[in-house]
Amino acid sequence: MKKLLFISLFAALLLAGCKKEKIYEGDDFPPTEQVPGDDDGDNQDDEGDEDDNNNGENPDDGDDNNNDGDDNNGENPDDEDDDDDDDNGEDQDDDDIIDPNCVIYYTTTDGNIIDDRLLNPWTFGAEIISNTYEDGVGIIKCSTPITTVWSSAFYGYDRLVSITIPDSVTEIEQYAFEYCTNLTNVTIGGNGATGIGYSAFQNCTSLTNVTIGNGVTKIETTAFKDCFSLEHLTIGNGVKTMGRAAFENCLKLTSITIPESMTEIGIYAFSQDYDKEDSQLETVYCKSTTPPSLGYNAFNIDGHLVAPYDRLRNLRVIYVPRESVEAYKEAEEWRRHADIIEPYDF
Repeated sequence: MKKLLFISLFAALLLAGCKKEKIYEGDDFPPTEQVPGDDDGDNQDDEGDEDDNNNGENPDDGDDNNNDGDDNNGENPDDEDDDDDDDNGEDQDDDDIIDPNCVIYYTTTDGNIIDDRLLNPWTFGAEIISNTYEDGVGIIKCSTPITTVWSSAFYGYDRLVSITIPDSVTEIEQYAFEYCTNLTNVTIGGNGATGIGYSAFQNCTSLTNVTIGNGVTKIETTAFKDCFSLEHLTIGNGVKTMGRAAFENCLKLTSITIPESMTEIGIYAFSQDYDKEDSQLETVYCKSTTPPSLGYNAFNIDGHLVAPYDRLRNLRVIYVPRESVEAYKEAEEWRRHADIIEPYDF
C-alpha cells in the first residue's frame, strides 16, 4: 500500500515537470494571434489611422486648438457675431451713422432744448425722431432729409441763439425766424436752400453773422431787414436776385461782396431809414462783369426829409471788375455812384 502511494506521487511530479513553460531566446519568440484589420503587425486596429497625423492627432478633430475656420487666436473670423465688429472689436451700429441732411444743430439762451410745441412734421418737412441738448449744442434728428423751414416756424422765439440749416433744405419760408431777437448766428447749408423767404429773418436784432450757401438763388423782400447788429455777411456765388429792402437798416455792415452770379438788386437793398443812425457801410465789391440791374436807392438814405439820392454817408468806394468800369458808370442807377466806382482785380 505504501509502495503504491509513493509511485503515484512520483508520477505526479514527473507530469508537472513536462508542462513547465518553455524559455525562448533571441528571435525565437512565440507566435501571436494577429488582430483582424492589422496590416502592419502592431497588433492595433488600423481603422481610422488614415485620419491621424504623425503625432497621432487628427487635424480635423473638433477639439484641436487650431480648428479650421478659426484665426490664430482660436477665434472664428467668419462668426456671425464678428461681422459688424470694427478693428477694436466693437460693434459698428448703423444708427450711429448720421446723415447730415437729417440734422439741425442749434443753441439756446438757457442751454435747454427748443420747446416741443414748435416741432411737428411740418416744421422741417420731415418727421422728428429726437430733440436733445448735448455738450452745449442742441440736436434735432429727423427720419428723412430736412426739406424746408416752415412759415413762421420760430417766429418771435427769443430763446434761439444760433442755428445751422443743412444742405437738403430747399426753402426757408416767410417769417420763419422773424423777431428771434437773441439769434446771433445763422448758417444756411453750402448747397442747400434755393430761396430765403419774405421777412424770414427780419427784426433779428442781435444777428451778427450770416453765411448764405452757394445753393441759394433768391433772397426775398425784407429777408434781413432791420438786423441792426449784422456785421459779417457772406453771400454765396449762386444768388441771382435780391428783393426790395433785403438788407435795409443792417447798419453795422462795413463791407459787402456781391457775387458774380447776381443779376438783380432790388430797391432799398442796402439802404437805411433816415431816422436811424448812420450806416457803417464803406466798401462794396461787385464781382459781376455785367452790371446787375440796380434798384432805386439801393445804397441810399430812404426818407422824405433828405434828397432822394442822398448816398449812405460812409460809403467810400464801389469796386467792380477792371474791364467793366465804364459799363457800370453808364448803367442805370449805377451811374449815380460813378464818382466812387473803381477797378478791381477779383
